[in-house]
Amino acid sequence: MPGKKYFDNFPKIDYRLSKNETKKSVDILRRAAISETILNDDRNLISGFVKDGTTPEDLAGKTYGNRDYYWVILLSAKIHNPYYGWPLEYSQLVERTEKQYPGISLFVSSTYGSMNTKSKSVNFSISDTIEVLDGEGNIKFTGTIYDYDLTSGQMKLNITSGDSTFTISSEDGFIVRSTTDSSKTGFVRRKFNDVKYSLYGFRDSTTKRVYSPLHRYLPSNETTLIETYTNTSNPISSTGEVSSSNPILTSGITILTNYDYEQELNDRNRFIKILKPSLLQKVVNEIKFTLRN
Repeated sequence: MPGKKYFDNFPKIDYRLSKNETKKSVDILRRAAISETILNDDRNLISGFVKDGTTPEDLAGKTYGNRDYYWVILLSAKIHNPYYGWPLEYSQLVERTEKQYPGISLFVSSTYGSMNTKSKSVNFSISDTIEVLDGEGNIKFTGTIYDYDLTSGQMKLNITSGDSTFTISSEDGFIVRSTTDSSKTGFVRRKFNDVKYSLYGFRDSTTKRVYSPLHRYLPSNETTLIETYTNTSNPISSTGEVSSSNPILTSGITILTNYDYEQELNDRNRFIKILKPSLLQKVVNEIKFTLRN
């Protein structure tokens, strides 16, 4: 069957390499998709679960008898970026998560014992370079901010110098300070060396609802989840779990880390719907016609 490979269906254009030289090239700027009318009708689709290690090519070979139709799998599953949309193996997921969440993570407040993160004194910006100092004013490390959430006071850093392995306690009085504006100063409430285990959100253990860090929880309704979480006197494991005696857990709330979020997203990507084999030729012909006209 002609045109099985995706780019076989694209027209050729004269691409100018220089003033006097051109080359026939595939026009990759063309766009094509399977009709929404087809994809919105479940009678045209097969529901499936992508097992660990299965590639789009593997599934195309099994479903359509030819691995070259991997692009039909991706289009019918509405996956535009195979790297992020197709489920990854465990080792690949860990590698991607570590690249996506580098550096370390700090939770910063403008005043000691408070999470008033919207104070002008600690309104840092992405790409700011900051210093973390201990209670005696010694610089422990310097880093560049690559992500900063004013709502939760969470600051993610790429370390540029110093020791990033020390631990932070609420009694130590560690300070975050801008290297260019000393008025930008705040207190560190918690630190993570591995940002993939830092906080993404809070989840109700029963309803599975994910809460904002500023959610006020019962029974007092006076304390936010982020205030309890960033109280560094509460024990916390390397994977972001608070001890069973912590009020967050006794209120039925658990922690959703960055890695948890990425893993759950990856698992959801395993459930896909793809085009039935009986419609393959019809869809391929329609896409070929669209690309060439």
